Amino acid sequence: MLAGISRPTSGTATVLGEEISPDLPKSKFKIGYMPELPGFYAGMRAIEHLMFWADLYHVPKVEAMRRAKDLLGEVGLGEAGRRKAKEFSHGMKKRLALAGALIADPEVLILDEPSGGLDPEGTIFFRALMERLKKEGRTIFLSSHLLPEVQMICTRVGIINRGQMIALDSVEELTRKVISKAPARVQVECPPLTAEQIASIGTIPGILGWMPAPGGIFVTAAPGVPLGFELNRALLAAGVRVEAFWRIIPSLEEVFLQLVQEAQAGGPAK
Repeated sequence: MLAGISRPTSGTATVLGEEISPDLPKSKFKIGYMPELPGFYAGMRAIEHLMFWADLYHVPKVEAMRRAKDLLGEVGLGEAGRRKAKEFSHGMKKRLALAGALIADPEVLILDEPSGGLDPEGTIFFRALMERLKKEGRTIFLSSHLLPEVQMICTRVGIINRGQMIALDSVEELTRKVISKAPARVQVECPPLTAEQIASIGTIPGILGWMPAPGGIFVTAAPGVPLGFELNRALLAAGVRVEAFWRIIPSLEEVFLQLVQEAQAGGPAK
């Protein structure tokens, strides 16, 4: 809908002050759109695609040719500009689609699964390029199921469940909300524990359990329990040589699952 492809069933929205609508193309000139499965004319060359898209945006021909050549180089297709789209691999098509989204130098980019189905080299390339585009001051809407990628790149995250936006905030704030309600997890780096030392852990109020970990143990406590101080004191009193001690912060994948579960159960996710 923001790209002016689908009509909203109700409500209104603007992009950089321009109202969105398939009948109001003005907003489209400020948007670069990369679909998950980009389509190409099989017999057209890469640079011809870029020139064609530039013409749709009313980019002057001389300027369009300069941008097309520059973008082909930026996305790693500098030597493939004269090749036809039917000769391109999946990864090359993704790169050409991104070049097309950038051909009009848009202020807003809408990228749908840009690194989906790519090999590790292609994934790293797209992540680095998105970071650079973000630093240039562009607004990027990134739709992705690769949550580690979202966590690395995005400053704000919206989580959608069954068509409803159930959370919208920074990764840090979403994580904080989940931590405040979820069991606390701590990893302790220490030598192997004796049976007596293990028993001392169970005396701490709120402890839910523990398990061995490489080079130490994992300990879990009930939500809201100030686990750090009490656990450290109990271990030291039992003669455990504590070498390192840190709380395990949930990943965005864990945050996502927790918020979705709460939403499906009618919980407080917002």
